[in-house]
Amino acid sequence: MRYIHCPVFIGPAAARQGVGTILASGPQDIFDEVQPALARMAERVEYFGERPDLAAVNKLCGNAFIIGIASLVADVAEYRARSRHAARRRAQGRRILQRRRRHRGAGKSMIAENFAPSFELDMARKDIRLMIETAGDRPLATLPGIAARMDALIASGHGAQDLAVIGKA
Repeated sequence: MRYIHCPVFIGPAAARQGVGTILASGPQDIFDEVQPALARMAERVEYFGERPDLAAVNKLCGNAFIIGIASLVADVAEYRARSRHAARRRAQGRRILQRRRRHRGAGKSMIAENFAPSFELDMARKDIRLMIETAGDRPLATLPGIAARMDALIASGHGAQDLAVIGKA
């Protein structure tokens, strides 16, 4: 039996459509053998080299951006909700959250309070744990705070909901 490491950036809907990204690392000869099959499963396949952990490292880095952006969008929404101009804040908040392509989906889900799972909070929290463990004793600016917010939401029964629940008031 031979293995290659292949984490994915593919949610359930994307998997059904064969879109998304597969990351791969491990022996080059195995990658060359399985690459055609991987290419049928996703629109993009990225090979990171022979070192087996490189695909996982890059997957966690990508998830750090996804989780970090969703968390920042949640904070911006909360800040806007606390502004003095209550009558205008909801419409303005929507415009701000929908302005940038990278956070448009998270913002829309938070505004609509649509937390149907795509990237479950429990899974995102597992990734945050791995990131914090990997950092070891190095100082981290945001991940511990995000972890604490996730822990509170999970303790309140929101672990199976989408990461966008991080913006739940």
